[in-house]
Order: sequence, then C-alpha cells, then structure tokens
Amino acid sequence: MSISAQRCREGRPRAVFFIVLALALSGCTIGSQRSPGDVVAGLRGPDVAAQAAALPYASLALDLAGHGGLVVLASQQANTTYWQFRDGATLALEDGYPVTTAGLRDELLGTRILSAEGTPPPPYPWRRPGSETHYRIERQWQDAEGDLHQDSAQVTLNCAAPAAVELPLTRRRLARCQEISHWAGGAITEATLWRDPEDERLWAYTGQPWPDAPTLTWQIARPW
Repeated sequence: MSISAQRCREGRPRAVFFIVLALALSGCTIGSQRSPGDVVAGLRGPDVAAQAAALPYASLALDLAGHGGLVVLASQQANTTYWQFRDGATLALEDGYPVTTAGLRDELLGTRILSAEGTPPPPYPWRRPGSETHYRIERQWQDAEGDLHQDSAQVTLNCAAPAAVELPLTRRRLARCQEISHWAGGAITEATLWRDPEDERLWAYTGQPWPDAPTLTWQIARPW
C-alpha cells in the first residue's frame, strides 16, 4: 500500500487524559492562524526532560521555528501516531516521518512516499539496509495566506555511522541521516533523521517538510 496521509481534521483522534494534562501542558497549544511564536511554550532542556519524566505517557520534545515544548501521544493507528495539543492542533507522524498537520498557520495537508521507481513501500526508505537510499515524496500544503500548493521531490538519504545522541530522557547510539529533497518546482530542502542502527526506527527529526516551511524538530522523550 502507498503511504497516503489522511487529513487530521477528519476524525481527529483524542485521548481522555488530555483533560488531565491541560494544566500540566498549559503552554503547549497550537491554534489556527497562529505564528510559530505562539505554537508551544518555551520549554527547553531540563524543563522538557522534567515534564517527560513526570508524565507516564509517550511524549515528544517538539520545536517549531525555534519555539519548543513537550507533546504527548493522543492516538495511534497502525504506523501513524497523532500528537495533539491542548487546543486540538495535531501533528501526524507515519513511522516517525511528518505526514500531516491540523491547526497550524502553515498546514501540511498530505504526504505520499514512493520508491525511486514510483512504487509504494514497505519498507519505509529509512528502514532499508545500507547507508544510502533514494525515494520520492509527494506533498500538499497550505501556506499562511491560505493558498494551496503541491509538489513532488526526488530524495536522497545518506546515513553516517552511529554515534551517541543526547535525548530528553536518555542517550542512545543513533545513525545521523541527511535527507536532501530536490523538488520539481526547483526548490531544495534538507532534513536530518536519526535512526536506530538495529531496527532503523526514527528517534529524532529536524528539517523543512516542504519548500519555505517552518523548521520542524522532534525528539522522542518517552518512547511508545
């Protein structure tokens, strides 16, 4: 099957514990038409680690355009995890890869991942053995002015040897993988993925999901 992300607004998953977390994560909100500075509280370093350690839920340390905080897992459907903020905004990750958002000023509406030959996975490109792989992504997004865009990119992923990486609650040996996307419209975007050398699971991501997108960064705080 192809990896085609569903709009988060359609049946957006929720979890009952968000009522309990509303006070604990009172700063972690995203609202429609808000700027990145309004997205999440300025929780960094020890603050994120302390919150993650205090909560028994799976969580991510998230940073959007330089503003960061802690978000918890709202729901999981197959390989897609939904990370929802107190005001209902959502980030969806497919096997750790950003595929949709809802409630942001710049929206990622859909993502499709294909092999270099145009066939859908499995496996996901970052889970393939070897230090280099090629694939294609197709994305649709909406900018802050409300204009809709779509584009496709030829992507190269190069992974280095594993090295120790500091995460909010632990230190792990992860391979740093550089993703370079050449978009049909002429833009070039870059992202960095950190994967486990044993099972190739993604533990962290930073980069631009589409041309001119705000930089998105996440790290696993408490795994699921």
